[in-house]
This record gives sequence, C-alpha cells and structure tokens, in this order.
Amino acid sequence: MVKRTSLVFLLLVGISFGLSAQTTIKYAFWGNPDAIGVEKDIIDAFEASHPDIKVTPIAVAYGDYHAKLQILIAGGQAPDVMRVDSYFFQDFLKTGALKDITAQIKAAKIDLPKYYQTGLQDSMSGGKYYGLPWATAPLYVFLNTKVFKDAGVAIPSSNWTWDDFVKISRALTKGEGENQVSGYGMTSLEINQFLSMVWGAGEDIFTKDKSKFGLTTPGATKKLDEIAALIKEKAFADPAVFTNTDVNMRYFVQGKIGMMLGAASSILSLQKSEGVDFTLLPFPGTAKIPNVTISKSNIIALYSKIKDPKAAAAAFEFP
Repeated sequence: MVKRTSLVFLLLVGISFGLSAQTTIKYAFWGNPDAIGVEKDIIDAFEASHPDIKVTPIAVAYGDYHAKLQILIAGGQAPDVMRVDSYFFQDFLKTGALKDITAQIKAAKIDLPKYYQTGLQDSMSGGKYYGLPWATAPLYVFLNTKVFKDAGVAIPSSNWTWDDFVKISRALTKGEGENQVSGYGMTSLEINQFLSMVWGAGEDIFTKDKSKFGLTTPGATKKLDEIAALIKEKAFADPAVFTNTDVNMRYFVQGKIGMMLGAASSILSLQKSEGVDFTLLPFPGTAKIPNVTISKSNIIALYSKIKDPKAAAAAFEFP
C-alpha cells in the first residue's frame, strides 16, 4: 500500500489557487475514528505551514459518504478537495464533478513512478488525471485466530485454495440463533464481496472480448450457486443480516464470524479492539490462479468548479 496523503492532498489544494489573506477550503473524506485522527494530523501540519489557508474537514462514515458527497455537489456545497473511492470514481467523473489536474501534476513535478500503476489507472480517464491515489491496497481475508483455535482449525498457508476456504468455513460454523458462529462474514452481495471468488474460478464479470456480461457463463453461475448454498447452510453469514462493514466488524470482534473481507483501514480498527487476535491472508484461488484479490484506490480529487484553486493546490503539494 502507498499512502501519499500529505503530498497528494496538498498538491491538489495549492497549485490551482491564488492565495490571498485568509483562504478557507473544504476537504471531504471518510474513515473510522482512527483514520480520521490521521487526517487531522495532516490538516494540522498543513495549516501550521500555511497560516493563510484554513482547512474545514467534512468527515462522513464510509457507508454514507459517497451519497452525501453527491448531495453536497448537487446542492452547490461541494468540497474543494474530496476523497473518492475508485469504485465510485467514474460516477463522479461522468457528472463533471472532478477537475482535470494533469497540468497541475506536471507543474508540481509529481513523481508519478512512486505510485502503484493500478492506483494511477484508477485516477485517470482518456489519458488525463482527475485525481491521484491517496492509497492503493488490496482487500484481504481477515482471520480471527481465537475462533480458529476454539474450533481446533489450523491457520492455512498463504497459498490456500477455494476448496480450503470452503472446508475451513464449514469447520468454523457452529451453533444456532444468538450462539451462531459462521465461518465467513459476507457483507451484502456487493460485487467486491464475491468477485475474488469468481476470479479464482477462472471467470470474470465480462467475457474476454468485453462484449458480454460474464457472470452468466456456466463457470461463473456454478460459483455463484456455490456461494448461495454456503449462505444457506450458514457457513457464510447471511448478507441480509451482515448489511455493511460495521456490522461485519462487530461480529468479527465478538467471535461470531471466523473470517471476513477487509481493507487496510480494518487493521487500524482491529488493533484498537481489546482482546482480538487476528491475521490476514490474500484471498484463496486455485492451483492455476493463486492468491486472487481485489486492489482498489482511495483517490484525492479537486472539485471541477473549485473557487480558490491556488489554495487547494497548495495543500496538494504539501510534503
């Protein structure tokens, strides 16, 4: 994972603006309390070195963040600088909300090779940059080591397979009702929850020529049927109950699920949770396609109609 928060945030905020007496810019982001604390440290450091710029933070829980951002933009209250998950990047780009910062990047002499190529691709469209990655990282499978120990199940190796994953999920599953423990916690049926499983089967969302929807192929359909069967037998938790990552995290901490899908931010949260021991692995694949996972980026972008581009760019360049 590469985090260049201070550089990206401060480059975007400073290069475009013309600084005057006291300039105020709004910066929108999501995160758990620990991640928000990191953002506050960055904002404090930036304001200390740029006394002519005041940063107003807009912090929203991830589950509500992108809908809230759309409301702010539609209502004429858009933040000057905003974090955008790569899952939603194209949605905001299509509405014209994101500023082309290709020229700012060149003017600031940003060292693009320091970024993961995947993160840069997530921030581009038509050969132009509409942001830069604040972080690029894969999703991981988190394992609650106490749940494994209580069930007498060994922690698998990093080259585990889908068959291993299913076997372990079933071995960890026990109880009923309030005492129910499921092997794997699946938060709703969002595509990132099962895409790695489909990839591990050698299938994809689209056919190889990108001309047709791929989840209707026999291989993909078989994998989706397997997932549905595992949910029915409670080896995978019911997505109707595990509706979001916060619920998943709570049940993981309580030992009600043995494994869950999570991002780097989940590590911060779990490290703060007393009495929770965990480890993480790449998502299981097959002998031919090992260690399948999803990589995503958190992108820092400027509002296309930003009123004070120089102040926003100053923040973007902040070292």
